[in-house]
Amino acid sequence: MWPFNFLLTYQAKSQLEMASVDPEALSSPLWRKRSPKPASRYSSDLKADRPDVFDRQTGEAIGWEYLRSYRRILVGYHLHSESKFRGGDDAEHGTLSRRNVEAWAASAIGKEADNLDEREAFGEGDDPIVYGVAAEDRQKLIADMGALQAEFGIRDRHLTAAARVSHHTLAALRRGGRVTMRSMFAILCALEGIRREQLAAAGDQQRWLLIAMRLRDELGSGNKLADLLGVSRPYMHRVLTGRKPLSSRLIERLRRAARAT
Repeated sequence: MWPFNFLLTYQAKSQLEMASVDPEALSSPLWRKRSPKPASRYSSDLKADRPDVFDRQTGEAIGWEYLRSYRRILVGYHLHSESKFRGGDDAEHGTLSRRNVEAWAASAIGKEADNLDEREAFGEGDDPIVYGVAAEDRQKLIADMGALQAEFGIRDRHLTAAARVSHHTLAALRRGGRVTMRSMFAILCALEGIRREQLAAAGDQQRWLLIAMRLRDELGSGNKLADLLGVSRPYMHRVLTGRKPLSSRLIERLRRAARAT
């Protein structure tokens, strides 16, 4: 049986690669302000039966010399980040550790249950159905958002700026109004990003506080540490007792003092 309605997809060379292969091709609409989306009819043997490749959007022909080979695609595969594990970012190396994932909510995607044939027959178009998040999960999301904002002191202005949504969108989400999945996802991602930044900053504060305590013990008193760092003694006492956060200037002075010792 021959396969029907299947296409093969490929990866086009980047603009940087095209500049070294065929600079004049970059002036064509295929590469101008976009990346080509090459495809071809199905073929089980690309050596014996090499089909013509075209752009899926414009239909313009794409030469095989403009496509990446498997060797070129796989040569940098080991440099790709691995988000499913901790320690798998681009600049990290070593043993990966498991990442625990806590699901906030579930969103139905329909898959094969969109009844496309019936919708086309009755003239409802072929746009995908957006099911969204279930009502109970939506309420849980809103409750978790409020709890995280209260725990980390995240203001609405900071959250909307990070998510690039208006305060009207945030207010509509809280009162159960209609909000697109994209906007809801942007708000949740921004909230999680701010939470991670604050946790990282808190860990950095704790690390430098321990360094300050070590220097205090080496010098014999907090007053001597304050004099060494050029800050007031009351301020140094508040920092060492945890009543005052370390400023960026104090951290820099601690860094220089730690290097000197």
